Amino acid sequence: MFSKTKRENNNEDARESMAAVRTLLSWIRTSLGLMAFSVLLDRFDLFVHYLGPSLGIPEERTLYLYWVAVVFAGLSFLTVIVGLIDYIVVKRRIGLGEYKSNAFIYVFYTLIVILVLGVLGYSVFIHR
Repeated sequence: MFSKTKRENNNEDARESMAAVRTLLSWIRTSLGLMAFSVLLDRFDLFVHYLGPSLGIPEERTLYLYWVAVVFAGLSFLTVIVGLIDYIVVKRRIGLGEYKSNAFIYVFYTLIVILVLGVLGYSVFIHR
């Protein structure tokens, strides 16, 4: 009596699928932002490498920016992988009709980012 028709179920599935695609695209957008920041840091490292001695910046300090750029590039790659895994899991659950929000992947990824940024912050700003 109160069950949804097949057309209503298809509309809900389509909305849920489009939401999953938008979420995947936001993961990719975040990844591109991280990669752009990585390239910016790498270019700035090159700038500091050449102009550092004239500005009084020791050569050893320029290595930190290189490794920070490498870490951000790695985070960019990890972001795409996590987003793809999330998309596949969500699509599978939508197909089975049992989708429930899974906060584990978001909490796990957030903890990884906090850990990496904490280590970078310690190595760059505190461990001079």
